[in-house]
Amino acid sequence: MDSSHPCGDDTQRRFSSFPAFLRLTPVSAAPALRSAVSSPGSWCLVTYDAHRYQLTPLSGGAATSLPRTALEAYGRPQSIAGFIVGTPSVPAFDGTFPVMAYDAVCPVCYNNDNIERRLIAVPDRFEHVSCERCSRLYDLSNGGIPVNAPADGRRSAHLFRYRAAYTPTADVFVVQN
Repeated sequence: MDSSHPCGDDTQRRFSSFPAFLRLTPVSAAPALRSAVSSPGSWCLVTYDAHRYQLTPLSGGAATSLPRTALEAYGRPQSIAGFIVGTPSVPAFDGTFPVMAYDAVCPVCYNNDNIERRLIAVPDRFEHVSCERCSRLYDLSNGGIPVNAPADGRRSAHLFRYRAAYTPTADVFVVQN
């Protein structure tokens, strides 16, 4: 192992190097997103097409659909498979509960096989998502770490995390990488 890189391949960046962008406003019009950015332990799947955003709470319940407007000229959403947005139930080291955003793609399937398989919610484990293809389980409240590592010969990886911010006074949520 190269002594100038003591951790070698075992280190991972805190934020993904993949480009990502999302700007949603008004957050108050989407109950699943409003809960995800303001209530520790709440998470929301954000997907989109050319005309609409779909916001689905991971805990179950009704999804909200928001139209995309001319304001999106500011920047079109960009991700691999959508976003998983929320506030972990476990506080950060400074005692705060930061809003987090992950790509909704399985990093193992994407990195190894270039498959854009969207992660799914795990019933009764609202801060976990799983991949139906490779059977990996990820913990959203702990940095998107893999909870299990099936013996399939592929290296596990954290979820792709993006920079996220919610500004309550402007009622806007932004993901940018």
